[in-house]
Amino acid sequence: MGTAGIDFLDREELEAGVSDNGAVTLAWEIEEGTRVILEQGIDDAFDDALVRYRGPDSGSVVTGLAEGDHYFRVGIEETGEWSPPLKVKVTFFDRSALILLLAIGGVVVGFTIGAIVIGHLRTRNEREEAGS
Repeated sequence: MGTAGIDFLDREELEAGVSDNGAVTLAWEIEEGTRVILEQGIDDAFDDALVRYRGPDSGSVVTGLAEGDHYFRVGIEETGEWSPPLKVKVTFFDRSALILLLAIGGVVVGFTIGAIVIGHLRTRNEREEAGS
């Protein structure tokens, strides 16, 4: 828990997981009537933090995240005390799978072009032989 006694639910799961769609669901427990601030930073210092939510809700869905690491913290508005930073990773497509698919696609394109060229040359030779 943070110094304010507020923290993200499922912290371990969120930090261990990877978002593959640029969205993350964040939740926290608060007492009724408490207002919170959810901030997003480019690092865990939150120097240029973006306020993603301010209000009494106990959760928020953040969408539109770019690929990479994102840091979030939630704090109690009245006290200004914050949870520890939460690091969330966004990866849209596994790089090794991408490289494999591109390689397979390159082989298929190569064979397709080869088949077209060979077919064209055979057809041209057959026409020349028929015309002789």
